[in-house]
Amino acid sequence: MLAELKKWYDSYLFHERGIKVFNPVSLFSALQGKDFQNYWYKTGTPTILMQRIKNTYFDIKTLRGDLEYGKDALIDYKDDEFRTDLVPLLYYTGYLTIKSYDKEYRSYTLGFPDYEVEMSFFESLAKEFYTTMENPSGLDYTKFKEDFRTGDVEGAIERMKALFSALPYAQNKSLRLIERDFQNVIYLLFTILGEYIISEAHFSKGRADSILINKKYVYIFEFKIDQDAQTALNQINVKKYAGRFKMDDRPVIKVGVSFSSAEKNIVDWVMEEE
Repeated sequence: MLAELKKWYDSYLFHERGIKVFNPVSLFSALQGKDFQNYWYKTGTPTILMQRIKNTYFDIKTLRGDLEYGKDALIDYKDDEFRTDLVPLLYYTGYLTIKSYDKEYRSYTLGFPDYEVEMSFFESLAKEFYTTMENPSGLDYTKFKEDFRTGDVEGAIERMKALFSALPYAQNKSLRLIERDFQNVIYLLFTILGEYIISEAHFSKGRADSILINKKYVYIFEFKIDQDAQTALNQINVKKYAGRFKMDDRPVIKVGVSFSSAEKNIVDWVMEEE
């Protein structure tokens, strides 16, 4: 029970010589309710912060692991609406905390303090991306989970297409923003699905875009922008991304996906099963 409490609510550190502490509001709420829930999400999320992330070139994938940031740059940070470096803002709003400190280089290692805050961040950002006039309810993750648990890749791809067709970014003419939003939306989707996710998994001969593992299947996805789906699938095979799962009893489903910057959507996909 203590380990589960630490996973959900522990590890805020406010000074390099300080002591890690639990989030008191979430901890007391969990003890009172005798349930593990996302209490951080219920206390409110800064909408402006999520809009800032969406409207800049900030790469959210950098937050999946811990990251280095200079102590002096963090202390002297002055925010304005034109800044694209949002790491200090994420620190000051509580989404990131100090993991460790390198005294020689005066550098912090920053990261999400716990599971609750990490999921709050990605769910809030996903809501900012996915909620539109055409899709006011946002993303229904249960349907995606069902697709992947039953091996229905076609159903999952069709849901992805529906998401992209409703995104407001589709009106933006900037290729860089289109590519950024495509990558962020895919990353958010796979992260929040709640299965075992390896994003940009490193292999000896390269790295796969996303790997999703559940009780029945292993999925390896490779996404290409303005290249055909077969090229994406060929990369999975040439780089032998499925090799590490040869001893696994679950079927390995390899999926190559082509995204068109002109169509602003998925235009083709192919799959193979091992």
